[in-house]
Formats: sequence, structure tokens, C-alpha cells
Amino acid sequence: MSGGINRVFMDWRTPALPGAVGWVLENLEKWGRVRLTPWTIVLPTARSRRRFLQLLAAECVAKKVRLEPGRVITVGQLPELLYQAGQPIASELECRLAWMAALDGMAALNGLPERQLRDLLPESLTGDAAARENLAETLQGLHVQLGTEGRSFHSIAEEVKKLAGFSDAGRWNALATIQQLYYDLLKQNGLWDRQAARNVAARRGECRSEKQILLVGIADMNPLIKTMLGQKQVRPLVTALVFAGPKYQSGFDEFGSLVTGWWTAARLPLDDRAIRVVDRPLDQAKAVEFLLGQLPAGLATDEITVCTPDEDVAVHTQRLLGALGIATRRLAGTRLSMSAVARMVEAIIEWIRRKDFDSLATLLRHPDFFAAVSGKIGAEDWLAALDEFQNQYLPGPISLKKFSRAPRGTASALFAATAKIFRATGQLLGPLLELAEAKEASLKKKATWPTAQKLADAWARAIENVYGDCSFAGDTPDGRKAIESLELVGDGLEQVATLGEQWHVMLDLETVGDLILQWLESQAVSENDDPAAIELAGWLDLALDDARAMIVTGFNEHNIPGSQSPHPLLPNSLCQQLGLLDSNRRHARDAWVLAMVVSQREHVWLVAGRRDAQNSPRLPSRLLFAADDETVRRRARAFFGFHGSTVPRRWMSAATPPAGSQQLEIPRPKPIPPIKRISVTRLRDYLKCPYRFYLSAVMELQEADDKIRELDGGAFGSLAHDVLEDFGNSDVANSSDRETIESFLVDTLTQRYRVAYPLGALPAAAMQMVNLEKRLKEFAAQQAVRRQEGWQIVRVEPKVEFEMLVDGEPFTIVGKIDRVDRHDNGQLAVWDYKTSDSAKRAMAAHQDKNGEWTDFQLPLYRHLLTRVLDDAQTQLNTIGLGYVLLPRDVGKVEFDLAEWTPEQLLAADEEARDVLRKIRAQEFWPMADTVPDFSEALSAICQDGAFERWCETDGEYVARKGGNT
Repeated sequence: MSGGINRVFMDWRTPALPGAVGWVLENLEKWGRVRLTPWTIVLPTARSRRRFLQLLAAECVAKKVRLEPGRVITVGQLPELLYQAGQPIASELECRLAWMAALDGMAALNGLPERQLRDLLPESLTGDAAARENLAETLQGLHVQLGTEGRSFHSIAEEVKKLAGFSDAGRWNALATIQQLYYDLLKQNGLWDRQAARNVAARRGECRSEKQILLVGIADMNPLIKTMLGQKQVRPLVTALVFAGPKYQSGFDEFGSLVTGWWTAARLPLDDRAIRVVDRPLDQAKAVEFLLGQLPAGLATDEITVCTPDEDVAVHTQRLLGALGIATRRLAGTRLSMSAVARMVEAIIEWIRRKDFDSLATLLRHPDFFAAVSGKIGAEDWLAALDEFQNQYLPGPISLKKFSRAPRGTASALFAATAKIFRATGQLLGPLLELAEAKEASLKKKATWPTAQKLADAWARAIENVYGDCSFAGDTPDGRKAIESLELVGDGLEQVATLGEQWHVMLDLETVGDLILQWLESQAVSENDDPAAIELAGWLDLALDDARAMIVTGFNEHNIPGSQSPHPLLPNSLCQQLGLLDSNRRHARDAWVLAMVVSQREHVWLVAGRRDAQNSPRLPSRLLFAADDETVRRRARAFFGFHGSTVPRRWMSAATPPAGSQQLEIPRPKPIPPIKRISVTRLRDYLKCPYRFYLSAVMELQEADDKIRELDGGAFGSLAHDVLEDFGNSDVANSSDRETIESFLVDTLTQRYRVAYPLGALPAAAMQMVNLEKRLKEFAAQQAVRRQEGWQIVRVEPKVEFEMLVDGEPFTIVGKIDRVDRHDNGQLAVWDYKTSDSAKRAMAAHQDKNGEWTDFQLPLYRHLLTRVLDDAQTQLNTIGLGYVLLPRDVGKVEFDLAEWTPEQLLAADEEARDVLRKIRAQEFWPMADTVPDFSEALSAICQDGAFERWCETDGEYVARKGGNT
């Protein structure tokens, strides 16, 4: 149309940016020079802008023409060139604080009616800075989202009144009131909101340009920019370079922007041979390594782009390629919110909020905080003591002041070691802890609320405590991130202090920390600028990328198309009714990007993962199914039927890939000194799996963990055994009075628990004590009856060993018998206390349904007893053997006597000798397919739960199904 936007369609079979440079040279070159001065050239991303300038400069040098610089910008910078702002634009931090001030409903702003506030939240925000900050973040995000669409809260409030069946009009009216308070506050302080300034200029028709505007591949254009470009003073000056094949040109509007419905229905030119599927993020990184090896030998690294939209995959890829000597770089840089400084601020916030062991352990494991604590205590080997402290005492709420000294009457070396850690931590966080206490006092009306200046100063001093003695190398990526992060944190704290005081915003420590993290989120630091490094790009950078080879990882839903969870105040259904940005527009944008990627180059691979870093299943990208029905079915079967492999392969390949260097073999047992003694309870572990027995009993491998939240089976059982041992050695051991026994057991349990957990344990542990008390009370009833039947306790917890002859050579068996009873008639009985939640009976625990022995504990106890009591040998095969069952279900508490014949017991002896014979011969392989219940800590070594695990057979490694998968 006359005076309309000039659309120029470019062939997308060749790279877009070289094509755009060619268009510029063809149309702007005159008399040996290229004049960009009269033009504003707009590109979609910072990376495409940088590459465009590189290519243009190189072409001008090659053609020996003079290049006169002009304005080359990204699309996000374009609106501010089309209107004149009447006042300075507020920064993102200033906007966040203004939203919080608006929510405070202060008298100076005429307040916010409580009725309207209830339309937003179920209860008042008074005194809750964290709730206000969260709501301010929500409102700011919604404000920006609607602003790019040319809308405001007020305009939405007016529109929703017209929607049939819509019941949220009151909420939108409240939002409009708060937004006006926000605008008023900025105006009073000489500031202007960016979205409002743009919308006002567009609505009033104030947009104009003194220069020609060239849009290069701006396919995803929001309605506000379209409105600004469509105004009569701007429209005739706009030229849009649109990249599309002939069949796809009808998928663009007059601005060269995508027509959503057309692209969501389009079938994309994607070949199955470009698709790869692997398992986890690390496997995707390995796929990148594998596919790089498939590229032509002459391809330079600057001709290769790797896309990593998933941060977990990006980290693994950089580490893996770096270990192989392959340099990588993210041209967009690394967000400072991912820096070590930001992560430490985040960890401190969590500690202030929760004050539990989890948050403290996370903070103490932060490398910078760990170094600061180590400097305070003069050692670096203290984490193991911290884990042991958590395992042993299961602390609930952590008080650094209280835990900085051992409780009275406690001489534990572990307490002394951890007290130093808590003291050092308290010293580093001292300024923050003081204000945290001041906040609690203010809530109790005992002190005034800390000012914004005090809060900011406390954060600054705490960060200085951690980093005051550090020095950073400014010529390294980590050093630059640390330096820039600390400088920005200082700037941000200064702004928070100034504006918080000026605008009377109610803040607390956590909120100030959150504001600093958001401040860092918008900042990035460049990584290495090595031109020989492989570029790690974002998904939206790929459309105009001119690399000859491209590997796209994370080709899954929520990555591609990029997901945006429905806004709590703006669900997707409402977006569709109002014509706002919804998931379909993101789908259209990403469909065009994929079409550009696969149409321009020969070497393209799309790598999808089946699981994420948390082992949760992932869905393939819906873009893989923008095809005919048969292709959709084939790809769906291939993805969901994939049986797992870390070696990347085509979806359509039926064969399992051969093993290679990327596979981890299970380490085989090595020769060890002869084993001559063993615990009686360890023999069952050998029967379940010789290899796992080797790892746990011979190599003594143990898992270090600080994630225990209640007494584990061992700690729970030990406490119960201690109480029962005290009972067996007490004056009431042979009482026949239930109440006497019960009173002793309950009192002993209480005393033992207080000694074991002097600082107070987690609530789960207290609940376990309640349950154990119930079990002991029922045991008291059973014990009273047993004494009435003529049985007396004669020995408790004797530690014994005896030598069992195996092929004429002695093998020492060691054990501890829980309890030995003697009847008035002289009969002996051996009992083993069992406190597991289930009540597995003695015979079932020792023999399977076919009568095969699975444990030798009780049969071998009768031999141990001969070393304790002189008359045990004469009763060897008639000694009573059984469990005292103390399960969760107290109705199943009982003395369970096994009924084995003398012949069965002799058979058990012979089978035990056979096991000892194999242990002596060091027969610890092969590994059992079924995973035993005792070996959870060994699962990583044994590859339990893996889709495939690799074991040596006849000198070759072959894949076989993992156990319990």
C-alpha cells in the first residue's frame, strides 16, 4: 500500500545475516561508500547485532568501500528512539521499590482501601515485607507483560467487564488502583515508568523517526511496537527484511511479523536424521561431544554453534568440552544472578528465613563461605564433623548462639568441633543476626522496625566479612564475575537504602536480599572472547545464526517452545479472550526459528533428553510433531519407546549402540589379604550379593550424608536396644509386674532420649519416640507373662566369638547376643530384638519359601552361646532361637520362637561353612541382579536403576538390564 511498510522477502535457504549484509550493500552502497548514518538498523538480539556488524565490516573491507557508521540496535531499544520521554525512566530496582511502596498503602499516597486489598489477597499484608515483595514482583511482571501488548491494568479492568461469565472484575479494579499509586509515586520523584511512557506515546500518536528503519528478521514483534511503527510519521520509513521460503511467505503480516495461526498449523521441513535422543543432561553434553566428532574435518570452530537452552545441559557441556581441551563461550555472557556472590546471598536469605540444618548446610558448603569459615577456625576438614553432628543429633531449629557452646554436662568432642563452626558462622553473619533479632523484637512491640539504611548496612558488612580478605583475578571469567557482582551489590544496596528511606518502604533482611538478587538478574558478565571457541548460544539467537553446523540440545517442551507458566492473575484462557500473548504465539515464533535452522545448513542435530537433572521425565518438543500423521506416530513411538543409552543415536535406529569410552564399567573386586574373621550378621549380606558384600563388609564403603530427617533404622534400633539392655541389667529385669516393667522402660527411654539429643531433635524424631514408647509398653505386657511362665533373663548383650572349622582351618565368627533366657527347668533360649516397622518372623527371615537358607544369624547364635554358658553345648540343637518382634503395629509385638529341627540346624551350619569357604577364596563376583535392601548407598557404584549397566563378560563389555529398573 502507498506509504506502507516495505516488506522484502529473503531466501531462507542461505544464512540470514550474510543475506541482510548483501541487501545493505546493494541498496546503500554509493560512490564507494556505505552510508548507515541515515538509517536505524534493528536486529532481534544482541548476538545477531554483533554478528551483523562483523559481517558488514568484513564485506566493506573486501569490496574496498568505506563504511560510515550508523545506528544499529536491538529491537528492545527501538521504542525509546520513536518517542521523547518527558522524565528519566525508572530503573528496574526503582520500579520494584515503587510497587512495594504502593502496596504499603501509606497515608501520603491516600492509602489502599482494605476491601480492595482483600480482592488481591485473602489477608492483609500489614507487617509482612516478604509477602509484599512477592506481590510486588508479581505485579511488576504482569505490568511489563501487559505493557508490551499496549495494555494497562485499567484497560484490562474495563475490558473484562464486557466478558460474559467473568467474575474477577473486582480484582482488576484493585490492580488498577495500585497501578495508579505506583505511577503517582514515580511521578512525585521525577521518574517515569518505561512501559507507561511507551504506551502514552503510542496512544497519543507521538511516535516519529528522523531516519529510515530497517527491520532485520524481526519476526516476533509485540503489539506495542507494531502500533508505534504503524503511525503515519513512522510507517513510510520502515523496511522489513523477512526470511522465508516461497511456501511460507503467507505466514507473515504487513510488519514482517508472524501470523500465529498460520505457524501453529504449519508442517516443518525437519528430517528424522537430524533428531537424536539421549537420557539425562550429562548425556546431552556427551551427545554434543559425539556429534562434534561427526563434523567434516575442515570445519573451523567459529563455524559451529551449540545451543543450550537448558542451564543444566549448558553447565555439563562447558565442563565436558573444557576437559577435552575444547574452548567454549557464551557471547551473551553469564547472568550475575548465577555468580558465586549471588548464590551466597541466596543461601544467606534461605538461612535467615528457615534457620534449619538444611539451609545452614547449603550456606556452609558455598565455596566462598566455606573458605571464610575455614579461615576463622584455622582448618578445612570440618564438613565431615558437621554431617556427623546432623546424623547423630538430628537438630531441629538451629540457633548459632545456642549451638556455639556445648550443653552443660556434655564432654563430646563432636560438640566441641561443631561449636567452632557455629561460632565462626555467627561471627560472619553477625550484622544480619542482630537485625533479625531486632525484627523479632519489633513484632513483639519491644523495638522499632529496622530502617532501610540499617538493613542495607547489615548486608554490606556481612558480605565484607566473607569477601574482605579475598582477591580476584580480573582476567578470568570467575574473577570478573566476582568483581562485578560485588560492585553491583554495593550499588544496589546503596539504592535500596536511599529509596527505601525516601519512599518509606517497609523492608526486612530477606526482602533486601531478594531485591539485590533481582538487581543482579538483569546484569551479565562476558566470558572469554576467544574467537576460536565454540559458541554456546540461546535458542532465539539461532534464527539469524550463520554457522555452517549447529547442535541444538534441550529439544524438549518448556525449553523449545519456551514455556511461560500462566500468570496467576492472567490465565491463558483470558489471554486468548483478550488477544494477548499466549502459548500459541511462542509456538509460532519457535516454529519459525526451527524452520530457519534446518533450512540453511547441511549439518544440524536436535538433541532431546528423556529426563532432567532431578530424574523427572521430560516431554519431547511439540515442534517435532509439526508433521504428517505417520511421521508423528513414528517419532512418538521412537521417543517413548527409547530404552536408554548414554550414547547418542538416531531415533529410527533399531540396534543398541556398542559400548564405548563414554560407558562406565562397574569396578571388579581386587585381591585382598585373607579374611579370617567375620560378623555373624554379615553372612546374609553375602548370600544376597557377593559383590555388594565385598563393597560394604570388606572395603567398608559408607555413604556420607546430611539429609537424615529422622532416626534411621540403625539409630532407632540402637536406642531401643539400649533401653532394653538397661532393663535386662536392672533390678526389675525379672519382675512379673507389667506396670513396674512399663514404668522402668518409659523412664529409661525418656532419659536416654534427652542424653542423646540434648539440643532437641527434629519433630519426626520426637514422633518416633512416641511410637517406640507404645512398642515398649506392649513389650512390658508380654515380658510380664513370659516371667510368669518361668523364664528369667540371665545374660544381656554379651559380645562373643568362636572358631568354626572350615576344611580343617578355623574361621572366627563374632557376634553380640541381645538376650539369653533360662527356664526354671534349665532350658535355654536366645532372643534377638527386631525393631523394624514390619514384623518379619524368625523362620521367614532365615529361609525362603523353598526352604533355602537366606540368613544364619540365629542358628550360629547357638554356637556363640556355648562360649557364654557352660551347659549350652549339651543343649546345642535344642536351644530356643527366636525374635522379640517390636514392630510399628503394636498388636504384633511378640516373642516369636523358630521351630527348626536339629537336622535343619546342622544343615544351616554346613551351608554357613560353604559361604565362609567362598569368602576365604574371595569369590565376590558376579553381582546379583536383584538389589538387596542393605545396599542403597552402593547404588551408584553398582549402577542400580540404570537403563543399562556395563559388566565384563569373556573379556568384552556388554549391556544388560540394570537391577530393579
